[in-house]
Amino acid sequence: MPPSLNHRSTLTLDKAILWDFDGLGITCIEYSLMQGAYFILAQPHDSGRLCVLYRWSGVKADSPERVRQIELPSKEATTVRLAPFEGSNRLLLTGD
Repeated sequence: MPPSLNHRSTLTLDKAILWDFDGLGITCIEYSLMQGAYFILAQPHDSGRLCVLYRWSGVKADSPERVRQIELPSKEATTVRLAPFEGSNRLLLTGD
């Protein structure tokens, strides 16, 4: 489960983790409690139709695993987001 912060918490940042998403950039990261993993959506910087969904354990030493490639119905879908359903293994992919 991802750490939670409250007004008494102290945030400590570690070194950045560098991943290679074949030229794509991270546009969304969501945690799924049911799957115990983070889901990462990566897209091209030029708002192309291709995006790739990755799954990451949250362990720094682990690399994200490619889940699937997704072709969006329109090049104009510039803001694509993920939303995990509470109590379900499903993810909702939305775009504008």
